[in-house]
Amino acid sequence: MKTYPITELDANQQAELLVDCPRFMLDITGPDDEPQTTTEYDDTPTRPPLLSILIVIGAVLLAVLMAWLDPASGAEPHARPQATRLDGGTLEALWRAICVVESNNNPEAIGDAGRAVGIAQIWPIMVADVNHILGRKVFTLDDRRSPARSRLMFDTYMRHYAAGKTVEWAARAWCCGPGWERRATAVTGSKGYWEKVRKVMLGS
Repeated sequence: MKTYPITELDANQQAELLVDCPRFMLDITGPDDEPQTTTEYDDTPTRPPLLSILIVIGAVLLAVLMAWLDPASGAEPHARPQATRLDGGTLEALWRAICVVESNNNPEAIGDAGRAVGIAQIWPIMVADVNHILGRKVFTLDDRRSPARSRLMFDTYMRHYAAGKTVEWAARAWCCGPGWERRATAVTGSKGYWEKVRKVMLGS
């Protein structure tokens, strides 16, 4: 608690003091019983109002959220496919993106020296693998030219190997096979492939 003699302040300072410090006391007892007016107030720092604190916290959280949602800010968008688990909806989106990347939606496309055929550029080893998963010969090499039959092979492959995995894992497995993360060459080789698929899925 500090005491400021009124007599040591000019008129303007006295007025400002009384306005700024509503809690004041008048002490009319001075040295030698001479009337003297002083004012006292508690100069202990006060806490900011709770509402102001909440407003500041809310503004900070909103700024962080907007930066996270805005792709232009350099942060990943909320619906970033690499962190999304594979399900019915993401499986459909992944299929569409893979068809664009692999063949530009051309069911007659042939690549990799004739080994990759169709809209999803399926190799013979994948046809054999899908038949092995099903326990019998369901698909033939000619089925690779059919978008519908290729989609069935894709679904079988993904539900067997990529259940519970992320979309990124599934895309890279389509490129380099299951277990790609355990092979250094596959990790490197599938990285660029995934980036192409991701961009198609994000519409960029």
